[in-house]
Amino acid sequence: MRFSGGRDCRSAWPLRRTSHCVGLNSCSGVTTCETPLHMTDQPLKKRTAGSIVWTALRVVSDAAFNFVIFAILARLLAPDEFGAFTVGFIFTEVGKVFSQTGLVSTLFRAETLTPSLKDTVFWTNLALGTTFALACVVFAGAGADAIGDQRLVPLIAWLGCLVPVSSLGATHIALSLRD
Repeated sequence: MRFSGGRDCRSAWPLRRTSHCVGLNSCSGVTTCETPLHMTDQPLKKRTAGSIVWTALRVVSDAAFNFVIFAILARLLAPDEFGAFTVGFIFTEVGKVFSQTGLVSTLFRAETLTPSLKDTVFWTNLALGTTFALACVVFAGAGADAIGDQRLVPLIAWLGCLVPVSSLGATHIALSLRD
């Protein structure tokens, strides 16, 4: 069934009959259509505000956590060791961006979330993260040679293996922030 605006009414959520549609419903020929309950229970402004608050909280907590970890490591490691860790960390952050490639944002933009969309985003993120981790393991020596520090080989390889772990949670975080 479709809304009068052309949006698909089918979803996995429970449905409620409403009379917000103008004109005939393309499937049933009546002037009402089915609207997912989650769209009618809360006003859009309230849902948007809640999503913004949770997104901001996640970003701020990630930044604070990274700052604390870096501050602790700066105190524990020698300057050259800390620099090596920072280079390895940069590889990891690039991998996170590479593995998510904007796919998670499709979960926010989609009018209805189908199980196949959720699965596609999840498995694609995981596959890209795993590919990046394997690339870090295989090319860690070349990256260390390019930088001129062989101590980076195990660091790049091990930190690169954290990217699939981050990919595992990206879809779930996006889904929880959307709702």
